[in-house]
Amino acid sequence: MKMTIKNKDNEQKQFEQYIELLIMYKKCNLDKDVYITIESLNDALKWYQEFTKNIDPDVIKNLRNKIGMNKDE
Repeated sequence: MKMTIKNKDNEQKQFEQYIELLIMYKKCNLDKDVYITIESLNDALKWYQEFTKNIDPDVIKNLRNKIGMNKDE
């Protein structure tokens, strides 16, 4: 089965979002080794969820807009 252009675009966008999240995670956790792996991505996602628990919802919305992680898309 061939992948459509739309699916390729979505996959590329999701990959870029993961990379941005890993970069942000590393910038905030300089003592950690961060790689492009599922393990590092899971660590970054857990960190992001914990990080966003105590932030004003408007700040979270702006951050998601900046890195392209809006739920509305």
